[in-house]
Amino acid sequence: MAPDVTEKSSNRLAPLDGLRGIAIILVVLSHGWMLQWPLDEIFTNPWLKPWFKSGNSAVTIFLVASGFLTYRALARGGSLEGMRPGVTFLRRVLRVAPAVWVMMAVILLIASIDPTDDYSQDTNRRNLVRVLTYTWNWFIHDSILDVRDDLGHLWYLSVDMQAFVLMSLLAWMLRRRPLGLPAALAGIWLVLAWWRTYIADREDHLLALLRTTVRMDAFVIGMLAASLIPLAGQLRGHTRGLRIGTGVAFVPLIVWCDDNAAYLSLPGTLLQVNAALFLFALVLSTDQPRRSLLALPGLVWLGRNSLALYIWHVPVIKFMVRHAGDWSWQARTAVALLVVVGICWLSDRLIDRKVSTLLARPGWRRLDDGLVPALSSSVGGAWRSSRAPGAPKRRRG
Repeated sequence: MAPDVTEKSSNRLAPLDGLRGIAIILVVLSHGWMLQWPLDEIFTNPWLKPWFKSGNSAVTIFLVASGFLTYRALARGGSLEGMRPGVTFLRRVLRVAPAVWVMMAVILLIASIDPTDDYSQDTNRRNLVRVLTYTWNWFIHDSILDVRDDLGHLWYLSVDMQAFVLMSLLAWMLRRRPLGLPAALAGIWLVLAWWRTYIADREDHLLALLRTTVRMDAFVIGMLAASLIPLAGQLRGHTRGLRIGTGVAFVPLIVWCDDNAAYLSLPGTLLQVNAALFLFALVLSTDQPRRSLLALPGLVWLGRNSLALYIWHVPVIKFMVRHAGDWSWQARTAVALLVVVGICWLSDRLIDRKVSTLLARPGWRRLDDGLVPALSSSVGGAWRSSRAPGAPKRRRG
């Protein structure tokens, strides 16, 4: 999740990062078949099987967290009235896109020199355009035979961005109606939850799971949970039981959602409701839940680097399979994990930290009035400076 990175997690929200850390582990485990793991032995063990088939559950957690953090980013000043959708979108793209750009550039470079990469230039070009324009899930749904198998998992980024744009516009339209936005989000979520079960009975499950309308209900309920927090001040300090209960409930719900049919029906719906309630209770808790399992440093690190882990793990796995097909599955797995973690370490230092520094610069305050006024002010200031007395004059001829 790819995971949402629009907001840096504080220590208070460390369990949220830990939850995303568990989610990225589930995503990687669900792709273990690519490394030729002994799945027959795994799937005959009822205690192991659900954890190797829970990629969809993990994506639900990512989407709920993304919707939750989106609202908190939009209401950064405590209210939506001053939100600027254009500025928020720009910050969102700068947070997520650079890591994808680098990954796509590396894949295309390797494709041009690697004889084992048999995809055509036309396929690579079309795939690149769709990934970078956040329409990738639609392309896979309609042209699955023209898809690079090491890019298929990036459908999540498209769904997440599409949901972000739609729900940000809705929030902007209802920014002066404190009760209107939660009501609208609740109505939209109910319709989408019904639609998910409806389409699941009429379309192949793998294709249905690529639809924006089938996936974005998790994003919507996450945003709904965050929008209710300002209205639930009286519950602050009284949600510890809810936080613990929903935290424990993740285990049976993930086990229940171990196949596509269950995920697309009631169990999948209950999982996203549980995730939304957990985040709602987490923010309203007055104690510091840093001693919980979800606040373990290793899980928190995985959660904070879940975007890079999500983006890179499939391309690395596919490369290993092409070039180390005669290795044991244990060796392929160990090397792939080391490479992915190394890439994430580099990505954090060379990309994520620089982007965070850029977005923390005071110059962003100029955008508080919106993109257009800020650009007009900058252009006007440059023009006035050029016409000021003593300014160097342009030479003619």
